[in-house]
Amino acid sequence: SATRRCWRHDLKPGEALVMPEGTLHAVRNSTPALSFHRFHLDTTNPAGFWKALVDGDSPGIRPAEILWNGTHGAMRALDEAVDGGDGDAARDRAECLLKLRHLVGAIVREFDPEDLAVLGRRAGSEGRRGGFDWRGLLEDVDDTLGYWAAGGDA
Repeated sequence: SATRRCWRHDLKPGEALVMPEGTLHAVRNSTPALSFHRFHLDTTNPAGFWKALVDGDSPGIRPAEILWNGTHGAMRALDEAVDGGDGDAARDRAECLLKLRHLVGAIVREFDPEDLAVLGRRAGSEGRRGGFDWRGLLEDVDDTLGYWAAGGDA
């Protein structure tokens, strides 16, 4: 079986980390931080992410797929925090999901069917049965946020 090496490192003030293009990684900023990256989606970069999504100017990167998968992951994480009774974690995850909801909602409001088809082709969604159903995803997000707001009572 193939194995991959994994490192964990806490950067100190003044340090920098340079990774080769295509390096899989995750970052958690525990304090305010400056990050230079060609492309990312987090709470500090929704405008840059939106521009890449609309313009399709990030070869090899699929912003729609990232948003689709990230939103589903955020819904699962919120459900797990609610079901586990972790109120602080649930609140953090709900804030994250709400921000993703704004991006998904903008797609539903702003994109006509032809734009959605282009977005789907760029994301490689033609292989998915039915492609990306953004309106359905928005409804799922609202249901998940409602579950959280009700304290886990379905």
